[in-house]
Amino acid sequence: MVILMDKPLIFITSGFVLGAIVEKILNIGPILYCFFSFILLAIGIYHLKRQKPIVGVILLLSITAGGGWNALSEPSETSPLTSHIGERAKLQGVIVSEIQVIDDRFVWDMKVNRIIGTLTSELKHREKVRVYFYNEGAQLPEYGDKITIIGEVRAPNGKRNPGDFDYREYLRYRGINTFLYSRGELEILDSGLGNPILAGIFRAKGDFRRYIFSRLPDEQAGLFGAVLFGSKDGISREDRDLFSNIGIAHAFAVSGLHVGFILLLITAVIRLLRVKPPVGLVVSIGGLLYYCALSGFTVSVVRASIMAILGLLAYHLSRENDPYSAISFAALIILIWSPYSLFEPGFQLSFVTVIAILYLTPILDKILHFLPFSKIFTVPFAAQLGIIPIIAYHFNTFSPIAAAANIFFVGLVGAVVINGFFVYILFFLWSGLADLLIQFQGALLSVFISTGVFFSKIPGSVKFVPSPSILFCLVYYIILAAIGEIWLRGNMLDFKVNFYRYRYHSLVVLLLVILLLFLPKGGDLEVIFLDVGQGDAIFIQSPSGKKVLIDGGGMPDYYTGSFSPGRDLVLPFLRSRGVKKIDLLINTHPDTDHIDGLFDVSENISSIGMVITPPTDTWREKYEKFLGMVEQKDIPHRELSKGAKVNLGSGVQLSVIHPVPGHAYTDPNEDSLVLQLKYREVSFLLTGDLEGVGMDILLDAPYDLTSTILQLPHHGSKNSLDKDFYNRVNPGAVVISVGEGNSFGHPSSDIIQYWEERNIPIYRTDSHGAVMIKSDGYKCKIRTIK
Repeated sequence: MVILMDKPLIFITSGFVLGAIVEKILNIGPILYCFFSFILLAIGIYHLKRQKPIVGVILLLSITAGGGWNALSEPSETSPLTSHIGERAKLQGVIVSEIQVIDDRFVWDMKVNRIIGTLTSELKHREKVRVYFYNEGAQLPEYGDKITIIGEVRAPNGKRNPGDFDYREYLRYRGINTFLYSRGELEILDSGLGNPILAGIFRAKGDFRRYIFSRLPDEQAGLFGAVLFGSKDGISREDRDLFSNIGIAHAFAVSGLHVGFILLLITAVIRLLRVKPPVGLVVSIGGLLYYCALSGFTVSVVRASIMAILGLLAYHLSRENDPYSAISFAALIILIWSPYSLFEPGFQLSFVTVIAILYLTPILDKILHFLPFSKIFTVPFAAQLGIIPIIAYHFNTFSPIAAAANIFFVGLVGAVVINGFFVYILFFLWSGLADLLIQFQGALLSVFISTGVFFSKIPGSVKFVPSPSILFCLVYYIILAAIGEIWLRGNMLDFKVNFYRYRYHSLVVLLLVILLLFLPKGGDLEVIFLDVGQGDAIFIQSPSGKKVLIDGGGMPDYYTGSFSPGRDLVLPFLRSRGVKKIDLLINTHPDTDHIDGLFDVSENISSIGMVITPPTDTWREKYEKFLGMVEQKDIPHRELSKGAKVNLGSGVQLSVIHPVPGHAYTDPNEDSLVLQLKYREVSFLLTGDLEGVGMDILLDAPYDLTSTILQLPHHGSKNSLDKDFYNRVNPGAVVISVGEGNSFGHPSSDIIQYWEERNIPIYRTDSHGAVMIKSDGYKCKIRTIK
């Protein structure tokens, strides 16, 4: 009752958040929430008439409001344009975002109102599409322009493997179900159809971006835009990874820290010019809103700006500023505007960081009271304590030096932001002085980069950890709050027993709980066929904990883009499981779609027990680069052929049944390592790119090919259709590692028809995503990502 009467926003927002979580888990739907709301309103009115407490009713109403609003806001998974995926289309619409430059393409969002073709169709509701435009020489449109554009309609990538980010769902909650990839077929029909204020801001930002890239080296210019505006289009992947790994990615997310520095700058100018308080208030709020627009209205900036505006209003109205109510109000506004934000890392990090600072800093001040300027240490440490589980859950990293790095970087970020904003203003008012200050900005950014490199080279600066469970995160925060209450008060509120002397014991309990929650469950053999596009990557973990990676995917030699299956798919999967050591790294044959990803794995996994390949003499040239890296890293290497066996512990055995030693093969595919994995009564036949001669040799050999699970040879190609071979294997299920929409026509329709006629389940990585199989040695449980 006290919380409700004194701080109702905390109470109501907590209920709203709980309701959103309930709807996310149970998917109840809006009708039931409406029904519950009417009942609760009736109960509330009844209690009010009889002057009874309605605290419980308000809490339940908040929960139903949160759940109901989330249910009503659930976007559709289909739209008029989803029926055109894979087709070329001519679209007409208005650009509703600023134009970004990402690698070699221009990116913007447009609201489409017409699909032009043989049957031109008007859309009843304008559909948002993300456009990727490849043509540097063409005239670029601007925000608010009405255009027609021709390109291929594609679907965003969904979650493909464990540990992946579900980009398709992320965009769906922003009203985007499709991409349009265009190479220059664009016509501007009209302009000035957007919000004129936003149009002016985006135009000014674009002009300023071109200016800083003309005055600074690309790396510094990219960092400048990232720190000042949160722009990701100019910062390299290497710099993003470097600063993320040492725990200061917030420098590029444009967080509350940036808003604080902007407000400090505005306030200083207002005082210098002796502006009257009412005018100063309007200028301050206007400046914050302008900065929100410049940074793209990111959650962290909107949250910080709302809190800052409430603080300014409280100051000017001589009211007490309650930060917990302010943060609750900010959360409620954002969740009403964008309900799905609750489940995104940006929202969670922004709000949990502030709550942790507010709650834990006084506790840490008590502990470190003997240190001069203790808040320099306690604020970043409090923030890091608050976000450890969130960072681990979403990004699989933990940086032991993050708090220390933030102590150094807070001042640097402040200097870059304040000086950068001066450069931005002077660029439009006094270009000569702007040119002078931007040189100083370059020096600051050089120090910024050098400091980041210094911290990144500290041994153990980043640890890759498995994603903790939701239960672990919940227990972590409960224990952290309990320790805080004990430390602050010395007793547990309603209990007379003094717990103050047990505060050190509570830290031990926390560590024990963490260890218990992280204990490996074990007991089953796991085989995971990863979705790496048109390629192979198979992860095996035996009940004894031995880890094997067979192939790592890869892109063809002619590919010139920045995507790498090893770096962008296999490594995130391994890190999501906390894999620090791979006992066996196996390459079946040296085709790029099998071997290239192993370079990224070898560079980033700290310990590899052994590398296994088939005999390499015939393919020495193809293996030269890979074996050179293996030798340089001093990783043991063995060439295995038919008859070799590897014990993975707990009764799990990996047998090599192909290639035949000494046989001269004319194609690397025919020379593929073929492996049979056995655990009690369950077996897997893993065939690489075997086909033709290789399959004939296996058929002629007196070997029991019978297997529970068969990985179809060579991605299900037509040449791998050998009915005698398949009859010998006699699998209970088949898996096809294949890329969506690949140019090879894999898998062959004849292959699919063969297995469908026999009612054998087919699991395809292109349509199912990763195929995850667990076995106790007697039965198999098969799950897929999609």
